[in-house]
Amino acid sequence: MLVISFKASDKLVTFLEEKNISFIKTTKNPNLDPRISDHPDLSIFPLDKDNIVVASGVYDYYKENLPHKNIIRGEKVSRKYPQDAIYNIVKFKDYYIHNDHTEKTVEKYFKDNKISHLPVKQGYTKCSTIVLKESILTADYGIYKALKDKVRVILLSEDIIKLDGFDKGFILHNNPYAFSDIVWPGDVSEPSDDMTALFIGAKQKWNDKWNTFERYAKYDMDKVGDAKEWTVGVGYHYSPNLYFELAYNDISVNKDAALPGTFKYDDNQIRFRTYLTF
Repeated sequence: MLVISFKASDKLVTFLEEKNISFIKTTKNPNLDPRISDHPDLSIFPLDKDNIVVASGVYDYYKENLPHKNIIRGEKVSRKYPQDAIYNIVKFKDYYIHNDHTEKTVEKYFKDNKISHLPVKQGYTKCSTIVLKESILTADYGIYKALKDKVRVILLSEDIIKLDGFDKGFILHNNPYAFSDIVWPGDVSEPSDDMTALFIGAKQKWNDKWNTFERYAKYDMDKVGDAKEWTVGVGYHYSPNLYFELAYNDISVNKDAALPGTFKYDDNQIRFRTYLTF
């Protein structure tokens, strides 16, 4: 039995029906941001094939629609991060991968069954990974760095997967390269081990249609030097499937005399994006 988003495309639904694959659609979790309220991995977590922990706000729905499973009432989620991600956990082999804000019933199950915690800073761990049989794919460098010496993990480009209402398909709270299309000077395809970054972001939701956002970052990188980047923008949700965004982005890099090959650099852009989800 699969649990799929209530926003799932007709093509996916038809495919599952043609293959005789059983499924139910999620219900909207009223305690989550509407853009992600359909995500099953933000409201439920299967402990095993028979027992499922479900957020209290949608407990009755899953209790009724999954009658052959033991549905356990879990904690209530919150719209505010990181409490919106307490169910967004990766279970991989004998480990669970998450931050320190794991739903209590799930956390106790892991401890009782000697499933070890691999801690990461990212709360949206499941949204930031694809779990395969023997490896994990992620676009979150913080997750990659935390896991690379413990399990087989592959770092992907953050633009591979798209997510309705967000700049990136993987939800990134720790990746400083998440905000612009500007080409960086020098070789910064992978962050340096000695890089430090300060990232501050704010988003204002004015109503169901309009939002504005501001982002500021400061980096100290071995290969480039000191850099600053800031962005301001406005977004408009025309419909559940169509989103427009207008933003201004500026980046500046200061030459560091102590670092050979660095140079002064300044660039900016005005960008307009259209996101169509189908």
